[in-house]
Amino acid sequence: MFTGLLAAVLAASTAACPSLPGADRLLARTGLTWLFLGETHGTAESPAAAADLAACAAAAGRPVVFAIEQPWTNQPAIDTYLRSNGDAAAHALLLRAPMWRRDAADGRSSVAMLDLIERLRLLARSRPLRIVAFDTPVFEKYEPGLRDRLMGTDLRRVVPTPGGLVIVYVGSAHAAKGTVPAGPKPYRAAADYLPADRTVSLLMLGNGGQAWNCQERCGVHASGNERDRKRGVDMLRAPDGSYDGLLELGMRTTASPPARSPE
Repeated sequence: MFTGLLAAVLAASTAACPSLPGADRLLARTGLTWLFLGETHGTAESPAAAADLAACAAAAGRPVVFAIEQPWTNQPAIDTYLRSNGDAAAHALLLRAPMWRRDAADGRSSVAMLDLIERLRLLARSRPLRIVAFDTPVFEKYEPGLRDRLMGTDLRRVVPTPGGLVIVYVGSAHAAKGTVPAGPKPYRAAADYLPADRTVSLLMLGNGGQAWNCQERCGVHASGNERDRKRGVDMLRAPDGSYDGLLELGMRTTASPPARSPE
């Protein structure tokens, strides 16, 4: 999928911290261990910004564990891909993993997510970085509260090396601190199970646009409100305390389709 020229460009982009104003101050925080990035599934811009933030953390000298909202059954395929040279055969092998073959292509198995993993693979060639898949493989069978409790419990076990950082890239509802309003049964979000004094949660927002995700059907949907914000990290705490700040994408979002068609 990637030409040699594109791979070289991506490798160069991981060598220095991309332009993400405000990220350096956040990453310099003493005691910060878990950094949640709450996204809207299915855009091209959110995974790119998450990769940029991982590059910033690595450039700051922090070993990175990138926790991704994919079932742990995908872990062997991810580990194999990180050790590969990223060629077409390696891509094909990665796409055989369960997450990429689901009928409900909800944005977590998009082209942009595949690009994110490729950028992390390139970054891991020169920096200490690993990817951890932490979701349950049968989450559809669980009530939302149980799924988030399992996510939070598993993430507490993901402890980086001294000075390291766990970047948790997940849907925005899971990244909230406190409870998620869900009809008559509000539940604690995954981020709420992590130590509050060592955890920061950012909501990722674009300036309106589109996303490929599953609502009544899976496909392209309108996403977010029309806004005019610049790209960067804004530590503006949500009034209800659910998020510690924003990761502004700084542009309208575009929908990223599935990396492969369901079988």
